[in-house]
Amino acid sequence: MSRAPRFASLFILLSSPSSPLSVWQPRDAKKRLLEAGNKYFKENKFKEASIIYRKALQKDARYGEAYYRLGLSELRLGRYGEALRAFERASELQPENEDASSRLGDLYLSIYLSDRTRFKQLLTDFSELSDRMLKRNPKSFAGLRMKGYQLVAENKVAEATGFFEKALAAKPDDTTVMLAYVQALYGAGDKGKSITLAREFLGKNKKLRPPLRLPVSERPGAEEHPRGRVHPQGQARKQPQSRRLLHRACRPLPASAKGRRR
Repeated sequence: MSRAPRFASLFILLSSPSSPLSVWQPRDAKKRLLEAGNKYFKENKFKEASIIYRKALQKDARYGEAYYRLGLSELRLGRYGEALRAFERASELQPENEDASSRLGDLYLSIYLSDRTRFKQLLTDFSELSDRMLKRNPKSFAGLRMKGYQLVAENKVAEATGFFEKALAAKPDDTTVMLAYVQALYGAGDKGKSITLAREFLGKNKKLRPPLRLPVSERPGAEEHPRGRVHPQGQARKQPQSRRLLHRACRPLPASAKGRRR
């Protein structure tokens, strides 16, 4: 056998994408790009990381991990619309990636809270997302937390307490969910349990920043008022509890993020 056919056969073997010896492997290329993007991300070079992740997606448009990493980068860059779309794809392609779905839920909730009328559909999207997460894993901390917030947004505070309680069974020390649980209990009329839990939690977590606060009417010097809670000084104050609780529940977006849904 002459050398020419041998070299020809070797060239075909090395250049074939299906060959394990191929020097050109799209799968390897996208992984290398992902790793390069991760390196930029760790160096806080989020714009460069975003560009590299997009190149990885050019290699594979269904690369869920690249969408997830792209979402993280866009979030750091303050490009919330792009982050939302990236997390939507990541959640679709990687249903097991709870962080991607959780961050997507935070964006849905934050944008919804910025204008409840204009972004009413996002509460539905938020609900469907939590349902998918709980269907996949009924004990999902993120899914339980999100379902609780959804019910609070719908003014179903009593129902929300059950989901917060289950979420805390998974993560007992989660400050945000404990705050939501305590306030939901108080709003549902179980003031005694709410106050007891708040005091116990504060006793174990004295260095909380920001602190978990007891309801205003239970603080020393507070006065009762026929319309509800008042300041210790006696001045009446209207407090939309559900809205305040939800704003604390997620990472709020700046005003400039409004209207970037699509």
